[in-house]
Amino acid sequence: MANLARELKVEVCEQYADGNLIFEDNNGAVQRNIQYPTMAGALRIPGGIERLTEELARDIPAHKLHLHAKLTQLVREHDKICASVALADQVVTVRASTRVLALPPRLAAPSIIFDPEPATDALNAMRAIPTWMAGHAKVITV
Repeated sequence: MANLARELKVEVCEQYADGNLIFEDNNGAVQRNIQYPTMAGALRIPGGIERLTEELARDIPAHKLHLHAKLTQLVREHDKICASVALADQVVTVRASTRVLALPPRLAAPSIIFDPEPATDALNAMRAIPTWMAGHAKVITV
């Protein structure tokens, strides 16, 4: 991500990481004054990650840019992956040799139809992976 931001000339800054950690654990108990710089060394983008998507989309012709589209299905056909994407007025299929899902596995498992379907153990593992993001995710495809 840092390389992409550099390539696109998107400004980054260091995440503030001084101080002590305070959080609520799985049992609901508040843990205070833990000296653990969780974000030390992390970078942020002033204005949010949207700056990257804006820069990536800048050179895409407007008629090829589909915001708020929903990936509904991934099908393997020989050496290609066919992705069905629901647009506002139609469903289109995109063929590619590689796919990257930029959302938590816990969200991908119930919302995308996979063909062939992953093994039961793999699907169960996907559904069990915790994520702090819950229902929030961003996907960038070019």
